[in-house]
Amino acid sequence: YNEYKSYLSMLTGSSDSKDIHTVYSVTVAELDDGIAAKSLDNVQGLSIKQDCTSSISLVFLNKGSEVERFELTPGTSSCPCGKLAWILNFHDRTFKIKFSNEQSEREFRDILSNVRANKRAKISKFKERTEDSSASQYFQFYGYLSQQQNMLQDYVRTSTFQRAILDNHADFENKIVLDVGAGSGILSFFAVQAGAKHVYAVEGSGMAEHCKELIRHNKFSDRITVIHGMIEEIQIPEPVDTIISGVSRYCRHVTLNQWHVLAVREPAYQIPI
Repeated sequence: YNEYKSYLSMLTGSSDSKDIHTVYSVTVAELDDGIAAKSLDNVQGLSIKQDCTSSISLVFLNKGSEVERFELTPGTSSCPCGKLAWILNFHDRTFKIKFSNEQSEREFRDILSNVRANKRAKISKFKERTEDSSASQYFQFYGYLSQQQNMLQDYVRTSTFQRAILDNHADFENKIVLDVGAGSGILSFFAVQAGAKHVYAVEGSGMAEHCKELIRHNKFSDRITVIHGMIEEIQIPEPVDTIISGVSRYCRHVTLNQWHVLAVREPAYQIPI
């Protein structure tokens, strides 16, 4: 495999690179003379990659596949545009990149700051072990409302989770709870039913936005906080007492969600369990 990979790299002129930041939901437009904007409909996400020489690249993605790549250097011209957008200039091309949430924009801003300071970017544990295409397909799959509906309508699965939480109410009553891979937020709702003081619902896919709406309409915004991002890359505001996660999946195969839970329990992760 390694020999084949080296041969492929030689043919294509590419080299191994680490994905240090990926956003699966962005809007990108190319600016003409910095004024007229042409929406790039074939770009749905972006990735920041770092190769073994510490060179940083911005890669536009379409369903996990590379569309275009541009080198990020300390001299790359960039400026914020509003609350969630950035404008970047690469020689003769200028792009406006708009993020779907403040956390994605903040992480991108931090990377730009590191590039300007010529610092080597830090690669999260999630990026180290997960291929871009696998992550993209995974979060796209669980970001579909229809997929969340299928799981919720699995009565045996959903009721088993509810019973497990309610029957162990001592682990939830007046506790701070972390829901890893929250999806629609159903386990967070069950935790509140069991008396949780507060729940942090972490979700990496676009379902996080729907989860926020469900929580708001059910008037639990003061009890459940949704954090959009990977558990290995976000910060929980306070130590948690209990971790919950719907780790049972199809065909009993190991999924990314199970790795997320293991990552939280690592000693290096600053949450006492």
